[in-house]
Amino acid sequence: MIFLNDRLFGTFALVMGLALFLLNGKAFGSLDRLSPSLLQDSSNDQMVKVVAFLNPEERPALGKILVSMDNVRKQDNHARLVKSLREIGPQTASFVEFISALAESGKVADITRFWIADAVSFSVDGTLLAEIADHPDLRYLIKDLPLELVEPVSVQQSQSGFDGSDNSMTITGVRELWNKGYTGHGRLVCNFDTGVEGTHPALIANWLGANGGSADQSWFDPYGTTYPIDNGGHGTHTMGIMVGRDGADTIGVAFNANWIAASVVDRGQNLSKTVSDILAAFQWAADPDGNPETVDDLPDVVSNSWGIPRGLFAPCDETFDQAMDNLEALGVVVVFACGNEGQNAGTIRNPAERATSPTNSFSIGAVDQNQSDLPVASFSSRGPATCDTTKIKPDVVAPGVSIRSSFRDATYKVMSGTSMAAPFVAGCVALMREYNPAATVEQIKTALIASAGDLGPQGKDNDYGWGFINVARALNYLPKPLKPHISLNSVRLAQDENGILAIGGTTALELSVIDSVQSCYDLRGELKSNSSNVYVLNDSVTFGSVTTGGTVNNFGTPFLVKVDRQLLPGTAVNFTVEFYSKQQGYLNSVNLSLVADQPVRAATAIMQTERLGFEATNF
Repeated sequence: MIFLNDRLFGTFALVMGLALFLLNGKAFGSLDRLSPSLLQDSSNDQMVKVVAFLNPEERPALGKILVSMDNVRKQDNHARLVKSLREIGPQTASFVEFISALAESGKVADITRFWIADAVSFSVDGTLLAEIADHPDLRYLIKDLPLELVEPVSVQQSQSGFDGSDNSMTITGVRELWNKGYTGHGRLVCNFDTGVEGTHPALIANWLGANGGSADQSWFDPYGTTYPIDNGGHGTHTMGIMVGRDGADTIGVAFNANWIAASVVDRGQNLSKTVSDILAAFQWAADPDGNPETVDDLPDVVSNSWGIPRGLFAPCDETFDQAMDNLEALGVVVVFACGNEGQNAGTIRNPAERATSPTNSFSIGAVDQNQSDLPVASFSSRGPATCDTTKIKPDVVAPGVSIRSSFRDATYKVMSGTSMAAPFVAGCVALMREYNPAATVEQIKTALIASAGDLGPQGKDNDYGWGFINVARALNYLPKPLKPHISLNSVRLAQDENGILAIGGTTALELSVIDSVQSCYDLRGELKSNSSNVYVLNDSVTFGSVTTGGTVNNFGTPFLVKVDRQLLPGTAVNFTVEFYSKQQGYLNSVNLSLVADQPVRAATAIMQTERLGFEATNF
């Protein structure tokens, strides 16, 4: 039994239960399957929207499919897994038949069966609740109530137009991975939030719907909109933390990843979202394009900044457990903001407080990255899990104070909250999947834990969890990928390490690169620039063969770059080099910034310690 009568409903539940026993002849024991908030509705004939959770179906084939992420993400096994989930079992069939029969009386309507969990939502006359509670296949019945957004604790206006965010990218190892070419290319992230402003300049280019995906597989809204919108701005902010970039203004951790989104939390304008909407979002994310034979629509990670309001359900309620487990079985990492109700113990929200395994749910706390000792933010909720005070939460912490990101109406704002820390971790998951696309959900979470900097009491604690994330270190705990990864070793312009990108001229661009993972025998590079003042005349070169840990260059067969005279001296020009091999196709990309009419050595230097990092340039 997962529900616990609180002070508001305890006495009422007993009285109502006895009344129903006398009036309807139903055993009081069946009424404990109703959530406390439903007991008051069982005495009237008004329609109430509910969600029925059924006894889990036996699916023997499911365990055989779930071998590893390496297999599940293949098209055939994804199809088998989704097909297994979609098959209606005898218990679900019995309950749906029972409810459908009641619908003939007009006292049940709007029946929806979910396959991501053994659940059914419907509207029902309150006088039938006791009869439904008696069904042998019912596990529990809840009122389909709204859930709450994890609201930021502070919001301040910001401006666009400057390169990068604060030191968050450095002290978490993100910038180190950027320098190695890991920027989220080829990965897909998702959030369940208030929506996303799809036209925002920092996000419009990365929406999957603008990159070959259909609107249905790129945007989910129970109210039926077909293009991403956000009336509140919160979801736009969290998505920006994951992937945002507007020219040189980089706000996102994995700024080359694509994104999809589900608008299922606190839409405003009396459009608050409910339990059934969240279940529908989990189901959509498991197969966004509705075709189980495809996997390129499947997100790598879902970031959640919502929770069950305290007192609505019992501590460690299991409402969303099955949906989360099935989504992660498909290879989607699910992360939760732990809440902004700190500093007292036991303030983490459900589902973030779930502690059924060392990594479920994967809850994220916030630290103040602007202070050298990285203290836990005063607002960050603390563990332990309230249903079992031995289970320590959160799992890890990430930057969450004064985080600048995109906001609605094409603006930018600075916000603080664990809602900012969770998408930061989600962006890191995209970088990890770029490094090794076959890494399992468990491998990714375990790597983040093993690589975290232990800042509180030794070991896991109820403030920091396992500690402060470092995604660059986390790669060391993942299995080695099965294809090469190329990063820059050195750059020459005009056959000179001190050469310049000449304004008004054509410059030879030569690169020395390192293969850090696996040998490559036919390496090729393609150069691109989004600057309107730059023309890449020779955009494709062959590097040849390179062994693991070795270097190779295109000296003698350079890229050729022409810069027109409209470009001002000292302007930074951004390039992207994409690397390919004949056998394995696209490998990865590397970003390169050169300053017009300045030597190559006019570059950015980064110095970093465990808790402190700073950046300097000589131009």
